[in-house]
Amino acid sequence: MSHTQEVHSFQKKFPENLKILGGVFAGRYMSQAEILELAMIPSLQVLRGKFVNIINSPIQRMAIAMSEVAKAKN
Repeated sequence: MSHTQEVHSFQKKFPENLKILGGVFAGRYMSQAEILELAMIPSLQVLRGKFVNIINSPIQRMAIAMSEVAKAKN
């Protein structure tokens, strides 16, 4: 989990204790909205998993369809 996600998670749990006003990312000052948007981006591991699932889904569907056709012929 990135630092922005951790801070955002803490802020959601304890809104009276912490308010995000903005921040610095990649050497650039960012507004509150930009930081919150950045905090919503999934981790690289999650994005990779989603990508693999997108690639695998059509292959998996085709294998299931071929299996069903083979069962129907027998």
